[in-house]
Amino acid sequence: SKYTVFSPGTGTYGTSLYANLDGLKASGRNNGILAILDFRKAISLYLDRDDYNTSVFTSHKPCYGLLGPSYYHDIENGGVYRATQQAKEGLLRVYGYTQNDNGTWTDGTNTYATYEDAYEVMNGMNRPLAKELIESAYAELTANAEKYGYDPNKKITLLYGTSVDNENTRRIYDYYVKFFEDLVEGTSLEGKLEVPFDASFGENWNSDFKAGAYDIAASVGFMGGAFDPCGFLQCYMDPGAGLMYSVWWDVESEMLTYTMPEGDYDGAGQELTMSIYNWYCCLNGIAESRGCKETYNWKDSSVPADVRLLVLAKLEEVCLGKYFSIMATSEYGATVNSAKFKDITDEYNVFMGFGGVQYKRPLYNDAAWDEFVKSNNNDLSAEYKKVE
Repeated sequence: SKYTVFSPGTGTYGTSLYANLDGLKASGRNNGILAILDFRKAISLYLDRDDYNTSVFTSHKPCYGLLGPSYYHDIENGGVYRATQQAKEGLLRVYGYTQNDNGTWTDGTNTYATYEDAYEVMNGMNRPLAKELIESAYAELTANAEKYGYDPNKKITLLYGTSVDNENTRRIYDYYVKFFEDLVEGTSLEGKLEVPFDASFGENWNSDFKAGAYDIAASVGFMGGAFDPCGFLQCYMDPGAGLMYSVWWDVESEMLTYTMPEGDYDGAGQELTMSIYNWYCCLNGIAESRGCKETYNWKDSSVPADVRLLVLAKLEEVCLGKYFSIMATSEYGATVNSAKFKDITDEYNVFMGFGGVQYKRPLYNDAAWDEFVKSNNNDLSAEYKKVE
């Protein structure tokens, strides 16, 4: 309806893939291919997030990052993290774009004058490359069958698990069954993969997934902390928080080397090599209290804001590049306004929404409204179904 307004929330959801090789081999489902990065990346690059959200949800919209449009890095000035150059360029790199020496961006086929132009058309998809990645993953799987516990005489079973069997879970499951059929069609995996459904996990669905009881957990994620995007990373790279789905990812051992921008702060201009967890702790000013090897304090005003944004975007990029979570959905609520009123603004703000009832503007006085209703035979149901 043209009277519907969509309000972004903080929730960001994706499909988590179990990728712990030891757990996969122990499952007996012949599913070791999930431990191969190219296979998980192929899933991400093949997913049409617009179609997915339109097909299975009422109001949610596509999401490409760990954080959605409701996370503010600059509260006083309404600065949204997702709208920053650092955040946009990070996602462009995740989804296959590279920056040329002259500052333009390319996806390998088209060239865009600026990162803004490239970001405007980015949809997370590269289906030809996804098919190539399926082939390379299959080649890796078959060449190292013992390593991945692969039996070519059995089907690869990717178990789709959930807490309850209802219309909603079935709708998402049915979407993914067709998705995987399309993904492997015409590849060496065609006919070799199945995605069964299991809704027996109940309230233990979370811990069961982390333990490897099933392989695909759809539409799971996190919400909250709109004014602390750096702290939100605890959901993905702080084992002590107890939130990580990818508990097998050893963020305290995996290293990241990054050259910090020049400036007047601790570590400026240096090429630093730290664990993912250490980077996260430095960004949030908790490295010393957590006993980290490197104890840089980059919290809030301790460093320039653009430096914090660069580190945040880099850590988001690294996490997305593991493809343990295929981010897909950003939470949106939908509200139908009265045809008699209009919001004071079309631009949503997390502090004020669209202005609230006190700022709604009447489009009709009472007499004109009565006439409008009568002209529709006192039934506005058809009017509310009109789209722009």
